[in-house]
Amino acid sequence: MRKASIGLLCAALLVSGGLAPAMADDPYAEYNKPGSVDAAVADGLITGSRIGLIVDALEKAGFEVEVTKDKDGGPRIASTDKEQPFSIHFYGCTDGLDCGYIQFLNGWNLKNGTTAVTIEQWNSDQIWGQAFRDSDKDPWLGLTVNLRGGVTPENFADTIEWWAKILQDFQNHIGWNNE
Repeated sequence: MRKASIGLLCAALLVSGGLAPAMADDPYAEYNKPGSVDAAVADGLITGSRIGLIVDALEKAGFEVEVTKDKDGGPRIASTDKEQPFSIHFYGCTDGLDCGYIQFLNGWNLKNGTTAVTIEQWNSDQIWGQAFRDSDKDPWLGLTVNLRGGVTPENFADTIEWWAKILQDFQNHIGWNNE
């Protein structure tokens, strides 16, 4: 029995590449499959194949998190910062896994939309977060993060803090709080 247990553990570590926890109760196990993008990345670094670490970082920052799938079967994270829901989309994926980068994304439904000048002003004055309008002229804000090669938990925590700050700043910029 002991040899069988050790054999199963070794098989689980081989399949995971030794990078992701080989735990049967990992709710993100189907996404935690490192491939060519981050197969050689050191343990503890956050990548687009380590959804559990991304979720942990968001929860540690006080966000509620739900992992879902997009229309192509890849991961998507729905979250909230107590006042404003947002999502995280995964890109540069292979078969819905092994994603190279993510984008924090949020949109606001304004009664009359917003002007192109408001969007251009944000994009010319700000370093963090790219603003754009949808077909209804509603404002959107995105923050793309390159995860190829991995980022430290400290770096990712800082990115989350920046996202929370620019969400608030952008809401003020578009007059969301005045609606």
